[in-house]
Amino acid sequence: MTIRATAIYAIRYSLFVILCPLWACSGRANIQFVSLNMTEIDPPQPKVWEFDAQQSYWWIDKSGELNIAAKHEERSLILGKLGRVDLGISLAFDEPPAGRARNYKIGQREARVLFHSGLSNQRFLPYAGIVSVIFRDDRVVRGSFRLWMAPVAELSILSVLPRRPGTVLCFGTFEAIHDEERGKSIRQYCESDGYSRPARVHPATTQPAR
Repeated sequence: MTIRATAIYAIRYSLFVILCPLWACSGRANIQFVSLNMTEIDPPQPKVWEFDAQQSYWWIDKSGELNIAAKHEERSLILGKLGRVDLGISLAFDEPPAGRARNYKIGQREARVLFHSGLSNQRFLPYAGIVSVIFRDDRVVRGSFRLWMAPVAELSILSVLPRRPGTVLCFGTFEAIHDEERGKSIRQYCESDGYSRPARVHPATTQPAR
């Protein structure tokens, strides 16, 4: 092997060693939005907003809920605060799958999405949807989701997302690693400003009549 070939191999191997653990330590997700507004359309064609989240975590909390949270972050040295983008999605289910996989139906409690940038804030709450969750032997939880969501708050100067998106379809995939501490911080971000989830109501147990 020549000196040049050896140097190229060393550089490629070093990049692999550096970049590979970054995903292994933080997970990843792809999050997309498309407006379901039937009164307006984004000319000249329907627009899909796509974000690649650099963080995706899962954990089971003390109450037994299965949590999955992902976050996309963008920073700009040139634009500063105006170029900052944060998008978080938090999913919470009553319990983990009994086996390796399960499809979860989504109601108003199960999902929270918050988009924040230097130009706009937008929060979405679900009214329907489905999430597929698959546990693998490597302790990475994989899955996909489709969420029908409605905007509930918007404060914008110039909006990255559509000004009046109406209902939106939020869909994508995730590969989440186990990390309760970092996952909780994303859930708290998504539930900020009074949008925390209410306590889950469990069916009351009944005692046989005596």
